[in-house]
Parts: sequence; structure tokens; C-alpha cells
Amino acid sequence: MSSAEDIRRRLERIPMGRSGHGGGNGEPPMGDIEARVAHLESDVGEIKLTLARMEERFDAIDAKFDAIDTKFGAINTKLDALNARFDAVVTWKAAFVGLAVLLTGLAGIAWWVVQQILTPLLQAAGAA
Repeated sequence: MSSAEDIRRRLERIPMGRSGHGGGNGEPPMGDIEARVAHLESDVGEIKLTLARMEERFDAIDAKFDAIDTKFGAINTKLDALNARFDAVVTWKAAFVGLAVLLTGLAGIAWWVVQQILTPLLQAAGAA
């Protein structure tokens, strides 16, 4: 069986019109089809109106998302600037702490030198 014959048989099984019968030559009554087409055309008109309203809503939502995106961009810029400032402060604090540790270490070395080397020399010089 060819595919055209299969389609024809399937179409013959579909009830046409209110009585379920087509016209005398197997076609549906024209008046019933015209009413169906008119109904479908009115439905299509309603569908178009609904889609137009939905499109307007989507445009409004899109505009809101654009505004939110702009606000997030501004916040991101401010956070980047704050991060740069924080990095600068942390860098200076780290340098200051490093210098303080270095100077404390040098003072400790100097004190050790005084205790270990100079004190015995001064005591020996004073006893002489």
C-alpha cells in the first residue's frame, strides 16, 4: 500500500460535519466548512491579540532586566574600586608590619651582640 493510499484511508475515517458524513462525493458539506473556517479565523484573531499582549509584557520585562543589569554593572564597578582601595591599604599595612618585624629583629640582634661580645670586653677592659 502506498503512503498516499494510507493517508486517504485515514482521512476517510475522520468524521466530517455534524452527521459524520461528507457530501455525496466524499467531500464535507461546504456550509459546515465555511462555519468552521470562520470560527478558526476568529480564534486566530484572538490568538494574535493574546500574543501581542504577551509581547508587550515581555518587552516590559526585558526593559526591567536591562535596568537591573545596569544597576549590577554600577555595583560591580563600585566594588572593583573598593577592592582596589582595600588592596592598596593592605599593601601599605603589610609593608609597615614587615618593616616593624625587621626593625624588631635587628634590635634583638643588636642586644644579643651587646650581651655576648661587648659586655665581656667591657668587663675585661674595666678589670685591667
